[in-house]
Amino acid sequence: MAVVVVDKNGNITRVNKGFEVLTDWKKEEVIGGSLVKIIPKEDENRNIIPFKERILPKVLSGVVLTTIEFTFQNRT
Repeated sequence: MAVVVVDKNGNITRVNKGFEVLTDWKKEEVIGGSLVKIIPKEDENRNIIPFKERILPKVLSGVVLTTIEFTFQNRT
């Protein structure tokens, strides 16, 4: 399981080892960067996901999410 913690600005503050294994991103590469960098803008069929439907705006608006399932953008 990958865990990503972001601040109120959407910047990554913490990730777990599962995140590194599943995405091939190293902690040092993403800490302090924007979550947008690793969350895809397209679904698995390559359809563009409107920004208002993406996870980041929901989290930043105060919606509390305890479990989310989505595909990370792999580094490679």
